[in-house]
Parts: sequence; structure tokens; C-alpha cells
Amino acid sequence: GFYVNRTAKATTGTGKYKFDPRPAQDACFSHELLDCLLQRSKGLRMTWANALAASKERAELSASSSANDTPLQALHRVAVRSDGGGENQLAQLGLDSVLLRPSWLVP
Repeated sequence: GFYVNRTAKATTGTGKYKFDPRPAQDACFSHELLDCLLQRSKGLRMTWANALAASKERAELSASSSANDTPLQALHRVAVRSDGGGENQLAQLGLDSVLLRPSWLVP
């Protein structure tokens, strides 16, 4: 599990930290690091919620657009993606998934 400890800056003004492994007053105990961080940081919580909402929008858009694509439209959508290009291995894998699709799966 994870929690926030009592580590704090040293009082000597050196900028160093004094490690104290005891749980802080509001320690945010959790089995997952992300949950612990989300409990502790309001800014991260808001950013994470925005990222999840944007991801959901992209997934819905992708599902609705790719469900009705012809094979040529699917190839074009993957080829013009802005996730890199040239030597980018992920872009090549995306193209391969469209080009190497068995013929019985292509409408």
C-alpha cells in the first residue's frame, strides 16, 4: 500500500529534507499509488478528471467514426493520425492493423 509520510524540509534552511516514515496527519492510505495521489492533490484530481473526460470523448468519436468506415477510410484515418510518422513504430503498427486485416473481417 501507499501513504503520505511526515517527511518535511529541514529547519536549517539547507533545502534538504528530513525523512520521517510515520504517516502524516492526513496520510491518504491506499492500495494504489494513483489513488493515494488523487486523494492528496486537488490539482491532480481535477486534471485526471479532465483527462478521463477527454479520453471518453475520443473513444466515442473513434468508435462512431470507425464503425461505419470503408476500408479506404480506415486506412486514411490511420495514415493521417498525428501520433508521429516516418520511423514511428506505433504508427506503423496502426497501419499494419488496417492493411493486414483478414479479408473476411473487411466489409
